[in-house]
Amino acid sequence: MAVEIYESREAYSQALKSTSESTIGLITHGSERTCDGINVFTNVPQFGDIVLLDNNNRLRCIKKGTYSPASSSNPNGIPSNWTSVGVVGWVDGDRVLIINRTNASNPWIAGYLWRVSGWNLDGNSHTTNVTFYIGASNVQLEFSYQASSLEEVATQFTEFCDTNLAALSNNRYHAYIQGENLVVQKDVFNDYRQYQLSMSGLTVTNMINEQSPALGSSQVRTVNGLTMDSPVLNVGRWIGQYGSSTDPSYNPTSEVTSIPSTPVSLAAYKGQYCSYLRNIYGEGDEGYYKFISGYLPRLPEIRGIMAQQWRNDLEATKNLVQYRITRYGATESIPLYTAAAYCNAVGYDHPELAQGNWFLESVFTMSHIIPKLTYHASQTTWGLTNIRANADDLNKSLLSIGGSALPLSSYWWSVVRRNASSSWVFYPYGLLYPYGFYNGLLCVPCCFVNFNSFMHSEL
Repeated sequence: MAVEIYESREAYSQALKSTSESTIGLITHGSERTCDGINVFTNVPQFGDIVLLDNNNRLRCIKKGTYSPASSSNPNGIPSNWTSVGVVGWVDGDRVLIINRTNASNPWIAGYLWRVSGWNLDGNSHTTNVTFYIGASNVQLEFSYQASSLEEVATQFTEFCDTNLAALSNNRYHAYIQGENLVVQKDVFNDYRQYQLSMSGLTVTNMINEQSPALGSSQVRTVNGLTMDSPVLNVGRWIGQYGSSTDPSYNPTSEVTSIPSTPVSLAAYKGQYCSYLRNIYGEGDEGYYKFISGYLPRLPEIRGIMAQQWRNDLEATKNLVQYRITRYGATESIPLYTAAAYCNAVGYDHPELAQGNWFLESVFTMSHIIPKLTYHASQTTWGLTNIRANADDLNKSLLSIGGSALPLSSYWWSVVRRNASSSWVFYPYGLLYPYGFYNGLLCVPCCFVNFNSFMHSEL
């Protein structure tokens, strides 16, 4: 690999660069190092670098901006039998986070489950009023059963729901036995209110709450000590998106006397009602920036059972993918937690990248990536060249290997459940946001590999 010496950044910018070989450029004033040319290999991966498997399934890393596949004009490029895996999203000590080259849109969950107990199994006729929450309205129906076993109750309840399918607006419910329990299943979850089910005289337990411990907004602490439904993850982008908002949520109409749980807009901060805040954080734009910085989440504070959901991406994902459901009339089961299952199913022919090692990321992991993203889908007007010109390093690299971008206009799932009907999602305009399970949002598979696993040699 050739090494070129430049006296200044200007000299480097004006110099002609090779298009047929890799070059290391050293800029003497400031000791800056650059990588030019094509397919510059490295064993020191950094954000935006491209991760591949060579023809012997060894991990290889190419510096961002230098990737070039083999073609008629570049016969010495990356061979077609190499596998592009993804892009480096974060380096955490001796671990390298790889973001898979492709993602997909899926709901967070594929159905809903309740355990129902308290049935009278004396063989006589009994009645319970069942309230089904199928959307904006609910439906109450009277279910009569006569049974001496839970199996008989399950059969009768399924027949009852099938008979009343029209009254339930074609929302399919059915019951079955799981271990020693009767489980009621809703086959599709497509409205945030559908987590509810009630039966008079019986005990209905939400099984989703048991299977996936939640990180509620009361447990999310910000730097200034507040709890928030939508903590700020990127101060600059939050200001750009909401700082000038006229929404009443961000614009108080009376004197502010404490730090609000929802940040005020820039205009409100400078206005007549926010002298209390300015006395704490300072005047003008600089004071407002400090004020918004107080809404960054204090991620390391989470302890106990929530630490797994908040920080241990793989374990949290594996916890979810063990659960499967079989829809009414079907013979094959499907994953209950769709987004987690999609990510965990990714796999490559390498021990560290094998199926089962990929996960749906935690809030903690993605908080190291979101602030670095700048790409927006609206920048696709003039095609791939323009996309690359306007993209951040991660998206440039994803696009260069034909992967799926992560634009600022997209929401994508975390592995962390927020409550009985929603999970935390990443909104790259700067927020951690609660969103209903039923939405089709991006599932971005990630994997950690050892920092020392990358080969350094050239082609």
